[in-house]
Amino acid sequence: MPAPAAERGVRRRDRDNDNSNIAKHPMNVRDSTNPKMICRLSILGICLLSLAPPDGLSAQRAIGGVQVLADAMLVVQPGVDTLAADRRAILRLLRAHANKSNSIDASTETWSRADVIDFDFGDLAKDFVTQQRATLESIDYDDATRSTQRIRLRYGPASASSVVITLYAVREAGSESPWRLSGSLAQKTRSWTRRTAGRMTFLYAPSMVPDQRRAGKASQFADSVARLFDVPAPPNILFVLTPSPVFYMHLLGLESISKGPDAQKPGSLTKRVSPTGNALVLSGDPSQAEFNKHEIAHAVLGGIFGSAFPSEGVASWLGGSYGMSRESLFATLFAFQRRNPSVSLDRLLKGAPKDIPEEEVRILRNATGALAVHEVYRRRRVAGLRGLRSLPAMAPEDWLRVQLNVSSSDPVALDRWWRAATVREVGANH
Repeated sequence: MPAPAAERGVRRRDRDNDNSNIAKHPMNVRDSTNPKMICRLSILGICLLSLAPPDGLSAQRAIGGVQVLADAMLVVQPGVDTLAADRRAILRLLRAHANKSNSIDASTETWSRADVIDFDFGDLAKDFVTQQRATLESIDYDDATRSTQRIRLRYGPASASSVVITLYAVREAGSESPWRLSGSLAQKTRSWTRRTAGRMTFLYAPSMVPDQRRAGKASQFADSVARLFDVPAPPNILFVLTPSPVFYMHLLGLESISKGPDAQKPGSLTKRVSPTGNALVLSGDPSQAEFNKHEIAHAVLGGIFGSAFPSEGVASWLGGSYGMSRESLFATLFAFQRRNPSVSLDRLLKGAPKDIPEEEVRILRNATGALAVHEVYRRRRVAGLRGLRSLPAMAPEDWLRVQLNVSSSDPVALDRWWRAATVREVGANH
């Protein structure tokens, strides 16, 4: 059955998230249940810490003649000079920021308003650590005009597993404070090539070559997704093109990124913010360039589906996943079922089977989600797709039973649907 233009698949390679996605970094940051962001970072070897700050740290003490200020969320490393007036002003900003549970608070005077990236997204790197104490390791002028200072924060104790983040403080004329915080993304992309197509703004790393035709198709696709699901599209989608996930993680100011064998694989990350409603896509997949349909779908739809499984299912139905079109995902699922007749859908959805590679499990889950969305469209067309919006969060198997009208009294009913639907979509050609 033909589907709307908005959902035609393209071959792509991306890094998607599952229910553990944001828990690993909240990107989960995009847990996909968090509408603010969607992504996957385990390929980068980032270890998020969950250390509880020790009690009784709200005090000042002098170490080596330097006032070291400590509170529940921020301590200053001995030897860092915080006595100068500009350092004291920046320290006040950092303390306010460290005690915020969110990455940016528009009601405060903490963040720079000179750059839309700071205004919309604030400290993106902080989203990759759980709420824990930060240590200020250094503050140094970053330019000859002494208008920018580079800040280095370490989350967690000094070890290989700690997360080190770079922020900036910038002078901002006309503000109540002489200094405001600025994110690494805003500072490092000031000289990058910028192109605009419709509601999308594209920023290109020095090695990336703009393609205005693909940019135009991406913008049209974003609008078509919004129309298909009858939702307002973000006023602006900032799409940052980089060579790899490691590149864009450094771009966010994350210094402590391991470079394992998977570090250079294509990947991407998407975030929706409020109150502006704008969205950010960080793409590390040059093969898709501007036209990364999976992530554009995430940027437009945000967290309207309530949980990760349907969110990934819809994005995979619209734009494929892991370098595969929707049709290729179905074929991969079909081949897996034929090779593994004893592996049930229930086993695939609940936990991670130890005998199946982690990446393959994610691909199969995304393929299953896309298959279910395809079934919803086949049965109820556009009205069925729009009915997926604003549902309460639920386990994948419960979501499938609701959408497919499968009885919970039959323990193998979902598995029968899973195999029959895959055969229907693929089997006739194999």
